[in-house]
Amino acid sequence: MEAKKILVLLLTLIVGVKVTYLSAQVCGSTNLPVNQLINDAEIVVLGEVVDKQSFWNYEDNIITKHTIKVAQSSKKNTNEIYILTEGGTVDDLTFTVLGAIDLTLNKQVIFFLNENEQINNNKTNGITYKLIDLANYNQISNAVENVHSSIAIDKFNQMMIAKHNASFKFFRSEERISKTKQVDITGLNPQKIAGGNNEVLTITGSGFGNFSGSAKVAMRSPSSISTIIYEDIKAEFILSWSDTKIEFIVPGDDITEDTDGFATGAVQITTESDEVSTSTQTVEVIYNKKVYNGVSISLRSKDNNGTTAIYVEQQLINDGALPAIKSALATWNCATGTSLVYAGAVSGVCKKYDGLNVVCYDATLSSFTLGNTRSVSRNCSNAGLADQLDADIRINSNINWSFTDDVEFSQYHFESVMLHEIGHAFTLGHVLNEADVMYPTLYNGRNKSELTNNDLAGGVDVMSNSTTENNCSVYGAIIPYNSNLACSSCANISGVTLENLTEKSVYLSWSKIPNAEKYELQYRLAGLQWNSYTSYTNNVILFDLEPCTTVECRLLASCDSETQSLNERLDTFTTFGCK
Repeated sequence: MEAKKILVLLLTLIVGVKVTYLSAQVCGSTNLPVNQLINDAEIVVLGEVVDKQSFWNYEDNIITKHTIKVAQSSKKNTNEIYILTEGGTVDDLTFTVLGAIDLTLNKQVIFFLNENEQINNNKTNGITYKLIDLANYNQISNAVENVHSSIAIDKFNQMMIAKHNASFKFFRSEERISKTKQVDITGLNPQKIAGGNNEVLTITGSGFGNFSGSAKVAMRSPSSISTIIYEDIKAEFILSWSDTKIEFIVPGDDITEDTDGFATGAVQITTESDEVSTSTQTVEVIYNKKVYNGVSISLRSKDNNGTTAIYVEQQLINDGALPAIKSALATWNCATGTSLVYAGAVSGVCKKYDGLNVVCYDATLSSFTLGNTRSVSRNCSNAGLADQLDADIRINSNINWSFTDDVEFSQYHFESVMLHEIGHAFTLGHVLNEADVMYPTLYNGRNKSELTNNDLAGGVDVMSNSTTENNCSVYGAIIPYNSNLACSSCANISGVTLENLTEKSVYLSWSKIPNAEKYELQYRLAGLQWNSYTSYTNNVILFDLEPCTTVECRLLASCDSETQSLNERLDTFTTFGCK
């Protein structure tokens, strides 16, 4: 009988329809436009955070109560309200939700809120609110804006009246607007800089005046991809200020402060006479580290064996997520030398402060948030150090996930999100360079599973502070991953799985090898000659097989023109149809 050649399923559809990509936050804000926020919110408030108080709740988690001084509200007789958020600092422990919506003290914004359940704790008096998202009033455009939308004030108030029977009045200083082009910024140096490394950015130009009164400098906020969201550099980081030059340190994401660090984009100067100018030049923030009092947070080994153990919720494993998780761990290990190790399956321990690093599902995340990471750090103020003790990665269970590299248009690529969240567990914050893994937004149908040079630089920097012992916690230092064995060579194929086996077809997949360029697959029906196929992904569909027939497959990974796996992986299976 003549041997049948392997047939690999390749489908290309060309359809005359409009294609719409949907962006979702890998973590952070809801990504909802202002009009939808108006409709979804039970109460809309214009106000500012005037006080914060953190405390332990009954679930062994730290919660922060934010006191909001209300300027205007969709509900009458509302002068002060409270918002509860996960995270905060109590004594020497800080709980941080990486990428969470930033609530900065004394900054007026628009809050979109729903009522929270009243918590039985003497730290919360009365009804508290759950934050859906924020928006800002832009004086220049006279509009309410957030990440993906901008609505003129007249339209905003029309929608507010229709939904909440209320409208807002915004102060617009015509004098301030007329001054926006009086300052001249001619240069930013350097053009690339890291956040959290005490590196200095210099602005040159004219008309800067003196550092007094309203004078301040601001950079883009990594918490939002909106080009209008800026964060002020605190006075303590400004080194010098003259009429022609300003020098300041670019801070990182300080775990005990209000901001999320700073990001790529223009720089904005406000002078002592309230003149505002935004640079036409931009500076690239290549990575944004989590810090404590300006010092890098150290990764630690709880078991004091040099590794960071990562546990995975059983339901994720049941759904087929484990190969993608292992691949993401291997990518960071091989690229940066860290030692993130899969330690086994767990159930019911996620979102707890227990010293375990867990990847789990979370059904409470908003519909446009793919995941987030909650970390716990011990702060040693006497030594100016902090150790990371616990990091839980929470994955939205309501998302249509692809756990392989075959990503349908309606799906989100799980491994891309895992790479991003592991970066947070690696103490890296968001950046606004769209190619980087640490960018806060991911589009449906997209595979973004390769680290960029910026991602690598941040990871290597974090590792440089994590391989030495300190006296902050009882946890040990990280021992660099044995990359010569596991990463420089071409690893053997593992994790081969068979799915959707029928009489004539099968879906075959295997664990991705981080540095593999392609995979060589050979296949034959029992007793016949081998047929060869080259795959550039770690999966393939074989079809047009024979019922009740034993099929042999062997796999090799090719990492370059000269390097292949040391051993072939041989697997056999029998198609359905046997009587």
